[in-house]
Amino acid sequence: MAAPMSPLTELVAEAAGPLGADEERRAVDAALGALRGRRLQVYGAELRVDKRRGEPPLRRISVGLADLAGYLPYEVLVDERGEVVEVQEQPELVPPFSGREVAEAAVLARAHPELAEVADRWGVATAAFYPTAHDHDHPGPAGRRRVGLHYLDVRDPDAVRPVASAVVDLIGGGVESVAHH
Repeated sequence: MAAPMSPLTELVAEAAGPLGADEERRAVDAALGALRGRRLQVYGAELRVDKRRGEPPLRRISVGLADLAGYLPYEVLVDERGEVVEVQEQPELVPPFSGREVAEAAVLARAHPELAEVADRWGVATAAFYPTAHDHDHPGPAGRRRVGLHYLDVRDPDAVRPVASAVVDLIGGGVESVAHH
């Protein structure tokens, strides 16, 4: 038989319980309300339990988002009541690409003359990657959200080969560079 938990351990267990859908939605709504960007992109919300010695832990939700107009990532900390506790700029943060960002990059790349024919070819698939730029001596201006797309010939699954790659600037709305393989 297990020994009973102390009252403080019970509070920690309660605070560390799963993040509910309503709680997550409330935190995201609060984070979006705290920032007045033109093109806000939410990258997710996760539970954060801040333990304090001898006191009940604080249950908070960390919401990652960015303003795609000028690209600046943020972490917004929301308490369990849905109130914004803190907003921090996180310029060094590189969140994973959302499906929307990859789709937008693919549309922009498909409109580029060097990639249009490659993108429409049967048996060619794309795979996203984190680029700097093809020209590493000139990586481009800061404050950009770049999505790299590899175009892969996948007709033979045992011999997938690269056809081309592109670096797409979502902020500038165009293809930054193309490399043919």
